[in-house]
Amino acid sequence: MRRKKDAELHKIEEEKIKEKKEERDKGDDKSKYLEKEAIKIETKVQFMQKFEGFLEKVRDMHSDEFGELTDILSRYQTLITSNKRLKKKKEELDRDVDYYTNKI
Repeated sequence: MRRKKDAELHKIEEEKIKEKKEERDKGDDKSKYLEKEAIKIETKVQFMQKFEGFLEKVRDMHSDEFGELTDILSRYQTLITSNKRLKKKKEELDRDVDYYTNKI
């Protein structure tokens, strides 16, 4: 009777140990994941700092055009938008030219 109870207690303790190991392993996995994410974020921060330095140089070199870094970014967005619009218009005109060329 005593041996049976000891065996049951031993089994319960082994299950608890197994659960604790699984929890630890999950924690280790999460820790590794978070470490990788921290490295990614640090890399991104370093890149953004370099980019900010670049923008500051541009602003300093062209202080008559740009007062703030946001002015440079706004100009960039304007140029991107205009470029897309012009490409679309060029494609339309190219199609028109092809149409009229083939018509002749």
